[in-house]
Amino acid sequence: MKRETLERLITEGEVFREQDLSGGDLRGANLSGAVFYATSLRGSNLRDAKVCESLFVGCDLSDCDLTGADLSHTQFQGCAMDRSTLAGARMVDVALAACDWRQVDASGATLVGTFFVKGAVEGVSLAGATLDRSAFVECPVRGLDLSGANMPQAVLVGADLTTTTFTGASFDRVVLVGAKLTGVDLRGMTLKGTQFMDCEMAGADLRGADVSACNFKGATLTGARLDEVRGAHVLFTSAKAAGVVLRGAKLPQSIFVEADLSGAVLSGADLQAGCFHRAKCEGARFDGCDLTYSDFGSAELPRADFSGASLFRTRFHMTDERGTVFTDRSLALGDDAPRAAAERWTPRY
Repeated sequence: MKRETLERLITEGEVFREQDLSGGDLRGANLSGAVFYATSLRGSNLRDAKVCESLFVGCDLSDCDLTGADLSHTQFQGCAMDRSTLAGARMVDVALAACDWRQVDASGATLVGTFFVKGAVEGVSLAGATLDRSAFVECPVRGLDLSGANMPQAVLVGADLTTTTFTGASFDRVVLVGAKLTGVDLRGMTLKGTQFMDCEMAGADLRGADVSACNFKGATLTGARLDEVRGAHVLFTSAKAAGVVLRGAKLPQSIFVEADLSGAVLSGADLQAGCFHRAKCEGARFDGCDLTYSDFGSAELPRADFSGASLFRTRFHMTDERGTVFTDRSLALGDDAPRAAAERWTPRY
């Protein structure tokens, strides 16, 4: 079908069902408002085409060239889009449900409010792309390239990101709840406000990263490297962080409530005004740390090392200090009697 005929039929409201439009030259075509059911556009050239506010259901868009195309406000349901090129494409409020996205090149694309739901996303390049408030939900993500990507408020819930490339990517309030990041390399990245809740991050490398206001609640950080990370107000509540390395980290006013820091290395870290209530810190190294105004209420500190640490008004309330090493704790605070009485209080019936 000729391009002019296709554009005219779309304008007239024609619905295309089970049509074979494969291999067509539709460069720069205006296909906005199109409705395609079980139609093949396989191998078509749609470079710089305008395909806004359209609907594709059960269509074959494999091997298509959509470089620079505008797909805004379009819905794709159960479509095959393997090996397609969407480099530099514009995708605003696009929905892709149960679509196959394998070996797709979407480098430099702009995705705003775009949702991938229950589809296969494998070997996809989003290098240099913008993923603004875009989400991957219940998608088996493999081999994703996010190098240099800008990701404000992007969402990848429960995704396996162990084969994802993050080099040079910028996170801003990204949601990665329950994601698998075991052994991933996030060195030097900007991760501001990212939600790492319940993520698997054993052996991950975040050295030198900006983790301001990040949330690692319940995350597994066993053996992870966070040397010299920086950022205030970071949450490590209930984190499983045995053996984590936070040497030289700058994490003032951060919260480690009920975190497992057994054998952790925090030497030389800035942990001013930190909260370590009920934290497990057996054998942890706090040597040379700045713990000014920090609170270790009911923390487990057997064999922990606080040698050379700054402990001005650091609170050690009801702590387990069997074999704990201190150079000088004269400026620190011990048990708080009123607080202890309140903690021991039980109602009378």
